[in-house]
Amino acid sequence: MLANVVTDYLEKRISDKMERVEIKEGNSLFLRIVAEASDFGDIELYDDGDEVTIIFGRFTHSHYNNYDDIPQEEKELRIAEDVFEALDATLNDRYEFWGAHEGPGGFRDVEYVNKQNQGIVSRVFGRGSLKTFYRWSGAARQIKC
Repeated sequence: MLANVVTDYLEKRISDKMERVEIKEGNSLFLRIVAEASDFGDIELYDDGDEVTIIFGRFTHSHYNNYDDIPQEEKELRIAEDVFEALDATLNDRYEFWGAHEGPGGFRDVEYVNKQNQGIVSRVFGRGSLKTFYRWSGAARQIKC
């Protein structure tokens, strides 16, 4: 089960932040990281069989899978590594988030700054709008798009 591989991998690296969730029939939620800042929201991990879906608080979600032609055990380990990298970047404020699940939402590496990416944000929120970006620790900054 992919959830077990990911949980074992994460326990060696961020066990102090994790809350195991008892998997119930019809629900694939297996881990929760309780929000450090209420304006971010909890992070939840779901086992979707061949991939892990991470719900990043109140902003967005992302899928982690592997389609390489390699043994299943190696695929699951690579997925666990990718999940850890995303969580590590989030928990250490290296990603910033915007939007909401009800509408456009997303995240990006805070080191990634260029005009094209700024243009993407402007198209999503409308030129001239004021947008707040969030990190795990809370509201980080506002920019005019």
